[in-house]
Formats: sequence, C-alpha cells, structure tokens
Amino acid sequence: MADPVQFSPDNLPFPRTVRADGLVLRPWRENDAGALFALASDPLIGPPAGWPPHTSVEESRQVIREVFSAPGTYCVTLADDTRSDDAADGASDGGTIVGCAGFKPTEDFYAPVVARSGDHAALDLGYWLGRRYWHHGYATKAARALLDLGFGTLGLDAVYATHNTGNTASGAVMARLGMREAGRVDHVAADRLGEDVFNDEIICRISAEEWKGARQVRHR
Repeated sequence: MADPVQFSPDNLPFPRTVRADGLVLRPWRENDAGALFALASDPLIGPPAGWPPHTSVEESRQVIREVFSAPGTYCVTLADDTRSDDAADGASDGGTIVGCAGFKPTEDFYAPVVARSGDHAALDLGYWLGRRYWHHGYATKAARALLDLGFGTLGLDAVYATHNTGNTASGAVMARLGMREAGRVDHVAADRLGEDVFNDEIICRISAEEWKGARQVRHR
C-alpha cells in the first residue's frame, strides 16, 4: 500500500471550473499576473501562508507558470463580474480575481498524522484571499466547493489543511468546514520566509464520512 504522503493530484479528473455560491474557480492564466501581484504583494497575505510577498508582476507571472499551473489549483473569481479579457482566451467564466484555492499533496511534516489516521487518498487543501476580500465568506465558499469536489467526485478518503497558531482566521474557516484538529507540530521550518523562521502548526482533517454527514445536514 502506498505511502499516503506520496498520493498526488496529478492524475485526478479535476474539472476546468468549479462553481460556488457567487464564485467561479478557474485555471490561472498568465494575463492574471497583474491582478495576482496586486493581491500577493500585500505583506499581510503571503507570510501567514508560508510564502513571501511578491515583488514584481514578473514574479507573479512566474508563480502562475511554475506553481499555480499544478492540477487542482484554482483562481478564485467573482461569478457576477465577467471581464473582457476572459473572452480573449476562450473563457466566459469568472470575473474579478479575489484569491487562490486548491489541492496539493499532504506535507511531509505531518506525515505521521496522516499515517495514524490510515488515510491513503488524502490531499491538502489551501486557500488565501486578497485583503479587500476578507470577511465576505469567500474563503469558506471556495473551500467548501473544493471539499464537495474532492469527496463527491474525486473519491478522496480525507482532506487535510494546516494553519500556524497565529493564523486564527484560517483556522476559523477550517472549523466552519467541519474540519477537526488532528494534531500539532511545533517548530516547523518556514524556509521560504527565511532560514530562521519557524511556525507551530495545527493540522486539521475532515474524512469522507464526516463530509457526508455535514452535507446531509446542510441540505435538510
């Protein structure tokens, strides 16, 4: 049986777009670089998620090419605000960019937590929003749509998400999604932020069974 940390989203049948309440999650495009830079250059956005602020539009473009092109990574946009440049490259979905959400392989630092839970088809859920789009429920809506995709279509056993102990806003989103604390790992190196930067991380989890139960409650 495969090491659960090695489970990859690469060959999963991710749809091109995912629709949530008032949102469209779509692939990132290189012409999104300016909008990405406007959000990701804010020093309050990246560091809580473990990455430094972007320093140029070209850096943002490189991130789109090399990081956000990964399967299961989506640009979160407002559904009722279609921009003219969407039509330019053959898409008619999505408008103003508000952030990013998606799946990636679970992290090595909490591999023992995944192994202890007996999860094999498990992925890590991540999300962030530009500051002006905080407090509108967008992160919860986007993440919930991805949970529905992960469990309802992709057949995952569990979904994990992590936040450092200082990032209580991200933790609140996880709680609203029905994710429960599965473990804690102290002094995790945040290499992208500097050699001497470490965070204490809380690992949250929701299983397919828990998702089914929560979904039934929501649809009563």
